[in-house]
Parts: sequence; structure tokens; C-alpha cells
Amino acid sequence: MTIGTAIFLSTLLIFIAAMYYLTRDKVKWKKVILVLASVAGLLAAGVAGYTYYKNIPKKINSLDGIALGQTSNQVTLLKGEPNSVKDSGDGKRTYVYSFDDSAVTPAYRVRFNSLGNVDLIAAFYNNPANWLEVNGIWIGMNYENVLKRLGEADEIEKEGEITTCDYFSLNMSVWVKDAKVFGFVVTELKKNDLTSREMTTPSSAAALLSAHPLHVS
Repeated sequence: MTIGTAIFLSTLLIFIAAMYYLTRDKVKWKKVILVLASVAGLLAAGVAGYTYYKNIPKKINSLDGIALGQTSNQVTLLKGEPNSVKDSGDGKRTYVYSFDDSAVTPAYRVRFNSLGNVDLIAAFYNNPANWLEVNGIWIGMNYENVLKRLGEADEIEKEGEITTCDYFSLNMSVWVKDAKVFGFVVTELKKNDLTSREMTTPSSAAALLSAHPLHVS
């Protein structure tokens, strides 16, 4: 509770007490109190319902401002020119954003499909003190808390020290190393479709770690 909220509630209580004292012989306060209690109960139920809905894991279509379906121009307006660009034989293109010298920005891989629209975003930090949150999961979070928040993944792959957890209904994959989250992938994951999951495998995560040394503590 903030100081402002505390002052408001205190003032409201004092006002109600004063009104009761001044009108106790003229107003049927039992009915007034019953109505106020009913309204308060409805408000509390509404707040609880909204909080519950807000905390339900949802299908993700963007990551740190970059959204699936965006064009290369939209991405460069948001994140600037990439450090490098990689073209694949199937017409796809990937923008590579590396860590800056201060390591306060994440490294990204933004992949565009053959039509020039974003179909995959991968991001991770080498500094877990920086905040990157997706569906209530953040860099440095313990894996056991990921399970509490999202439940068991639809597909789990482990290779060496790296584990990737794919959640098909959420459009996201969580990367884990040493039992802690170090990155995310947002893409339209499809079961039994290796193309949609080619960047969510432990080997892909390991390749990115090799290019960008990680320090998760």
C-alpha cells in the first residue's frame, strides 16, 4: 500500500465516522453499512478476478518490443541496425544483435520468413541483473519456479548443460542452464514440425552461448 492510498483510506474512514456521528439519529445506518459492505465485496471480487486473469500464462506474440509479423524496417526502427545479417538457403534472413560493451542490452536473433516478416525472436542476457520478463518468467529465475508458473513443457530437450522447454500453446520456448533461465524464444511452435522448432533446440542455444559468453549467477 502506498502512502497516498493510506491517506485516502484514512480520510474516507474519518469522513464516514463523522457522518455517522452527525446523522446517527436520522439515517438508517444498518442499511447503509449493508450496501457499502456489498459494494466493497463486489469490488474485492472484481479485483481478485482481474488479478487471477492477469496472472494466467498467455499466448505470446512479441518479445521486448519486437513482434511476430513485423517487417525489417519496423525492427530496425526499434532496435537499430543489426551487428550482422545471416541469409539461409530457404529465403529466410536473420538479424543478429550482439551485446553492447556495457552488457546492459540483450543479444537478439530476429528471423524473417521469405515474405520479409518476423517469424522468430530469440533474446537473452549475459547479465541477469537486467530485466527481461515473458509470461512471468525472467532471466535468472530458478527452473522449479518456471514449472510452478507455466507447468510442464509440451516438449523438453536436454543436451549437456542446456535444457530447452517448448510451450506450444504459448508460442514460447524457455532456455535453461544450471537450473536457471538464460533466454527465451518466441515463435509459432508446432508439434512434430521441426522447422518451427529449429531455433529452440539445445544445440541452437549452445551455438548462441558460444557466440555470446553468458554469466548467469
